[in-house]
Amino acid sequence: MITFSPLLAFAAYLLSQHVSAGPVQLTNIEKRSESGPVILSNFPDPCIINTRGMWYAFATNTLNSAGVDVNVQIAQSKDFNTWTVVNNADGTLRDALPLPPHWVNMSMPNTWAPDVNELVRVPQPSPVAPFFPSILSASY
Repeated sequence: MITFSPLLAFAAYLLSQHVSAGPVQLTNIEKRSESGPVILSNFPDPCIINTRGMWYAFATNTLNSAGVDVNVQIAQSKDFNTWTVVNNADGTLRDALPLPPHWVNMSMPNTWAPDVNELVRVPQPSPVAPFFPSILSASY
């Protein structure tokens, strides 16, 4: 006896209800194009923050032009539309995390989808002002 899960049975039912005489014709489909901000390199899974009037993007690991691992890539923009990948003086990619924490398996130091936060230290309030705990973070 063969048994099916309820989800599989429902999917089979839906497929049986859609009988077509031929391929489905799609009309009024426009070619997709890139629009908005673009970083023209391998820059996956970016985390974007804005601080001190500058946008910063941090992305998944890659190799630099010398074939060396870069744990977290960096790009920056003043206007959020024109982005520049941040390089070292020698032209290789700058690494936002050049020395990973001790618990990282350094035989495979894959750093994916970094989440970057800016922590802001707020000065102590005056004795007259109310106290509000203030560690601010931003993650986009």
